Amino acid sequence: MRKFLLDAFRDYVSDIRVIQADTGGAFGSKMFPYPEDYIVTYASIIYRRPVKWVATRREDLLSTYHSRAQIHRIKAGFTRSGEWRALIDELIIDLGAATHGYYLADITASLISGPYKVKDILVEIYGVKTNKTPLDQYRGAGRPEAAFVYERIMDMVADELKMDPVEIRRRNLITELPYTNPFGHKYDSGNYLHLLSIAEGYYRDFERRAEELRRQVGGLALAYPSTLSRITSGRGSRPLLGLSLMVRF
Repeated sequence: MRKFLLDAFRDYVSDIRVIQADTGGAFGSKMFPYPEDYIVTYASIIYRRPVKWVATRREDLLSTYHSRAQIHRIKAGFTRSGEWRALIDELIIDLGAATHGYYLADITASLISGPYKVKDILVEIYGVKTNKTPLDQYRGAGRPEAAFVYERIMDMVADELKMDPVEIRRRNLITELPYTNPFGHKYDSGNYLHLLSIAEGYYRDFERRAEELRRQVGGLALAYPSTLSRITSGRGSRPLLGLSLMVRF
């Protein structure tokens, strides 16, 4: 924040002190300044007195940077036995009324293969300006979007090939490490098959219980997602895999 404000008001002041109060975690929507940050600072400089601004809950909901806002048009190539061979993704990202959130599409694209060993990938990214609230990091920063895509691919192909959704994932998980994905990210450690086997135990139990409940009430669905995260956003960033299972009524 200090750097952003100094870049804007260097002609008015020689230095600016920013005091960060306790505000919780390092959430992405706090990374970049908002118009009010500049307006309040400018008013304080011009009028030479303290100026305070507090957003209402409604203002905060409307103006805090949003996230997700991606459309993926996918072509995925699989063998008849369920091995993932290739992916073409046309990624359209709604940037809102600014452009600084464009890098979220890069993060999504570079992790679009997730924990799976597909080698041939082409991602074409189109950034679109709209009249919406600007886009930026918010609870995941491009990674949940990638996870949605590759796990949806797995479920759709499992349906098409009449395969078990766990089995098709098992056939495509990375097994030899270190591994470098098509975008140059190095996976240095991990045992994805072991994680999958642990998650499968819970999944089968929920599957059995879901069938019992479906007979009674209906409308039950199971999800079996995995998510891949990067420790840093720079070169040599290290992906981590987590598996989770959700049941919704």
